Amino acid sequence: MLQGCELKRLLLILLASFLLIDSPLRADEVCNDAQCYVQMAKGLLDKGEAKEAIALLKQALLGFPESRDAGLLLGIAYVKANNLFWALKTFLSHLERFPSDCEARAWLAWVYLEQGSLHEAWAMAKPESCKGLEGARLALVRALVAHASNEKAQVRKALEEAKRQGVRWDSDRVMYAQILRIATPEDPPELIWRLETQFGLTTNALLGSPNDMASGAGIEGRTALAYGDAYLRFMPRLVVRPSVEAFVKGMRFTDESVRGLSWMNLGARIGFLYGDNALGVFIGYKTDYLLLAQGDSYSSGPLWFFNGHRGEVEAYLTKFVLAFFGAGTRTFRERARTRTEVDGGVGTNLRLHKSHALLAAFSARKYFANVKPWSVFGISALAHWHWQLPKDFLAKTGLLWSLDVYPESKGYQGFQSPNKDRTDNLIKASVSLWSPSFKGVRLGLAYDFSWRDSTVDIYAFSDHRVTMRVVWGGESEVFLPKKAGSDGLFPMQFEHRAGEGFVERIQDLLRQDEQVQRSSSCVQ
Repeated sequence: MLQGCELKRLLLILLASFLLIDSPLRADEVCNDAQCYVQMAKGLLDKGEAKEAIALLKQALLGFPESRDAGLLLGIAYVKANNLFWALKTFLSHLERFPSDCEARAWLAWVYLEQGSLHEAWAMAKPESCKGLEGARLALVRALVAHASNEKAQVRKALEEAKRQGVRWDSDRVMYAQILRIATPEDPPELIWRLETQFGLTTNALLGSPNDMASGAGIEGRTALAYGDAYLRFMPRLVVRPSVEAFVKGMRFTDESVRGLSWMNLGARIGFLYGDNALGVFIGYKTDYLLLAQGDSYSSGPLWFFNGHRGEVEAYLTKFVLAFFGAGTRTFRERARTRTEVDGGVGTNLRLHKSHALLAAFSARKYFANVKPWSVFGISALAHWHWQLPKDFLAKTGLLWSLDVYPESKGYQGFQSPNKDRTDNLIKASVSLWSPSFKGVRLGLAYDFSWRDSTVDIYAFSDHRVTMRVVWGGESEVFLPKKAGSDGLFPMQFEHRAGEGFVERIQDLLRQDEQVQRSSSCVQ
């Protein structure tokens, strides 16, 4: 049930809707004090009727010129009406009468910032004697001004001050999290998630199969497919940041001849990050398991095809360059393939223009298998171009090259290669077009062409793949101060679409490609 004050405010909003839109001067028949006018004006602002709120508040100040709330809310109403000139004059006049009003100082600094007057905005956003919730809001505006001035040290100082003061107003809690992301992008958010589904057709399901099927098996490989991928990472903000990651992804083929090649891969990684994504080191342990739908001569499927245990290190050399290294063991159901693996590489993420980004990576790997013909040396290189189109549409193109050499496979009956060592070359090209983002969700249409050449003919493939895709990704801050149960005189809403950036992390691109992961567990 509604509390007394909430019921009163609701009734006032209804009266404002009925009386003020057509005849704002009749408000004096309803209101006997300044707070009545203020509550009615808030109702109008909540509905986006800033001009009507301005008219009402002007009337209120005629009868109650010493009302702090009515004077401040008039300036806020001008901001909402996008009339920064009168907002500035109103806030300056208000502060002459109420020089210690920290909430008004925050709004005035905001207006200066919107006008590009950074010096005046910084002077107004200085802490002075502002404490508590109002001091926290002022510190947040100060962080925005410092960001606009490219003063990273001042941004961090202001954010620390805001948190220490107590960021508890609802809109300020949201603004605090958003400023963290835009002003300190090198600091990973506490929570990241990504969900993707794909539906489409492939001409060759054998390419990228985890059990390394040969075309000589007599399978056509043409089928409809469904793919899913879910990823979650939690990394609380501490001096040394602990990290927990979990993922599950899988491919389902519908044609009966290749349905057994369907698979699911799930795993987790734990570790810690010292520093940030501009200069820092991540050290962690990763484990993953792959479930294959088909069986073997010993058991009917599905069966656990392999499991891996690895140590991994990521070194963030600059905000553009990442080096990665991993080592561990991978145990296969087919014991001959069980191996010790060592791999590493370097990647870069370059924002070449506000609407163009290039992601590239190079990796190398060496696997030492129980049975030597399965030992592999390989290298991979990939490049992805992201292009932000008008109206928030997005285009992506990608090119991948991968080489796998089996240096001791000559004469191995399992590969049917009596005269030469097996060497595979894989080239994959992709292009996709994505819809505008709606609350972090994008729809996409993608085409992938893959071609693999091999010195052993039965391992040579080509594949055309067309898929419809849905991706939802986002990020959030988990440990924010508790809500205060109010939002100051009026919410200060900072518009920023967190988590909807069009550039992926280089690690995500490496992790998502199931054709590369067949060769390199470093990119699973």
